[in-house]
Amino acid sequence: MSMSDTRVEAIGEPATPSKAFDVAELARYFVVSVAALLLDFVVFMSGLHFGAHYLFATTAGIFVGVLITYYGSIFWVFPARRLQHVPTGEFSVFIAVGLVGWLVSCGIMSLLVPTGILAPMFAKGVAAAGSFFCNYGLRKILLFKGK
Repeated sequence: MSMSDTRVEAIGEPATPSKAFDVAELARYFVVSVAALLLDFVVFMSGLHFGAHYLFATTAGIFVGVLITYYGSIFWVFPARRLQHVPTGEFSVFIAVGLVGWLVSCGIMSLLVPTGILAPMFAKGVAAAGSFFCNYGLRKILLFKGK
């Protein structure tokens, strides 16, 4: 194995157009995201059922969802990782991107709900889609290499 095979690529290194979009990869990311959302909800509802405070249940659910998404992403969704030799850095960037996605979601909700454009239930769907594509795009650019 040569040194070039083991190097860590720079964060944000531009992807070539042929590597920038992969429908199968996006579909796998969607499956992982849905699985994470379902497990998040199960943990949340279980926490409530057993008497946990709703904020603790929410946090526990999100934590499980993030772990599912992270491990699904590194083992199934994305074939190559930029920071695989720096796992704590990789996970930190993964979390930071999730926070950006959360801000996008909150921003969309703040635009659609108070203005009366959409009811909260429907606005949440739009926000989830915006967050999904934001997270996928940023994680693809910052953490994962093209084929």
